[in-house]
Amino acid sequence: VTSSSSIYLIRHGESTVNARGWEYRQQGDPCPHRAYHEPEFFDAPLTEVGREDARQNMQSRLQDIMEATDDGPVRRLVVSSTLQRALET
Repeated sequence: VTSSSSIYLIRHGESTVNARGWEYRQQGDPCPHRAYHEPEFFDAPLTEVGREDARQNMQSRLQDIMEATDDGPVRRLVVSSTLQRALET
């Protein structure tokens, strides 16, 4: 009997903290990563861009991952962050 396992990693869509970091970079900020330390972004939600990306791309990717194979029943374990941006994705 042959057994194999797969691990799939899915990153959350663009969040408000990601957008702020990009904004800082475009302004020439020498430390754009400081956005990740600003309290308002601890549980940053997705931006509209992130939500649209999740709607268009994540659902079909997850359906592909969750489909059964010809080898019979498939067991899946889904682990997710409890942060809003991960749950929204």
